Amino acid sequence: MPNLGKRWLSTSKIPLYNEQKQIIGTIGWFNDITEIKELKIELNEKNQLLYNYNIELTNATEKERLSAVKYFRAYAFTNEYEFMAVLAEYFIESPKDFKKQFSDLYGHVRTMFNFDFAGY
Repeated sequence: MPNLGKRWLSTSKIPLYNEQKQIIGTIGWFNDITEIKELKIELNEKNQLLYNYNIELTNATEKERLSAVKYFRAYAFTNEYEFMAVLAEYFIESPKDFKKQFSDLYGHVRTMFNFDFAGY
């Protein structure tokens, strides 16, 4: 059997009975849930990044800088969902401008979106 490295398994077992209703063994099965666990871990990491970005961006100085850009209208700061929508819009529509003005934030958004295409 090939070495697959560390794997996550979900297992279940039930008793196996004979005709006298005595337990004579167990029957078990498993499902490899490695991909699901890894995706959950990645999602948690990205959620933590988003949380950290929100903390960083609530800094008054950074908010002022963002507000000066045409993409960051007042509604962008009403909640994290509006803010993320505006970030996505800016990232997609004006990547060069976004990268020039907010290189750190641009890098975070690029990582968060797992965006690795030409021109971005």
